[in-house]
Amino acid sequence: MLTRITQAGCSLVSILPWTLATILRRWPQLGLKVHHILASIVMGALMYHLIDRGSFYRWVLLGGICAGLVWTIATCLHTMWHHKSWRITSRQALARSSNRLLWLDIAVPLEWAARPGQYVQLWAPHWGCRACLQLPAFYVASVDTVESTPETRTTRVIRIVTKPRLGMTKRIARAADRAQEIRFPIYVLGPYGHSPPLGQYGTVIFVLEGIGLFRALPFIRHLVQESRSRRNIVRRLEVLWQV
Repeated sequence: MLTRITQAGCSLVSILPWTLATILRRWPQLGLKVHHILASIVMGALMYHLIDRGSFYRWVLLGGICAGLVWTIATCLHTMWHHKSWRITSRQALARSSNRLLWLDIAVPLEWAARPGQYVQLWAPHWGCRACLQLPAFYVASVDTVESTPETRTTRVIRIVTKPRLGMTKRIARAADRAQEIRFPIYVLGPYGHSPPLGQYGTVIFVLEGIGLFRALPFIRHLVQESRSRRNIVRRLEVLWQV
């Protein structure tokens, strides 16, 4: 019993370093996987201990696990209902690498829409076994309408700009550097998140650094369009951008 409690305690303590902003910024996917692994160890040790002791709280822990599963399934169903799609469909992505940035243009259906501040998760099993286990999140820089062609039915393109990091994005950037641009299938999950109500303020100030500008572009475009049509009260926009 003491061994199981010690194991759970060590796992909880091991989670703390991975919550540091520096580690999550440099290795976000690795930090997320470590959190999942250590949390699974903790729950397994606690469940085994509670069952061994015959404690009533084993049902409390089981209820929490079931609630998490129900929440995950409900989120997936809500996303499918929002997009009127009951299957995950492969999309076509165009990748370019320039100035140490990775540019991704992904073709999506016409009814696909993302509000400012929302993000998507990309799944690219085409890039190997490690990529199959990664679901990196990216903020949408823009959603543009393109002319339809006989070869494709999609009329929208979402653009994502990011810095290549270790893992899937690094491999895509290297391949794009060698071939100038590449096309490959990818799965888009989302969009997720909520857009903050910035239109209720008279003055909006954006303080940005580096590629954070691309995250703010949808907000700026949306606020300007609604201000011109008098659907918000924003009269002044200030953008402070540190390169």
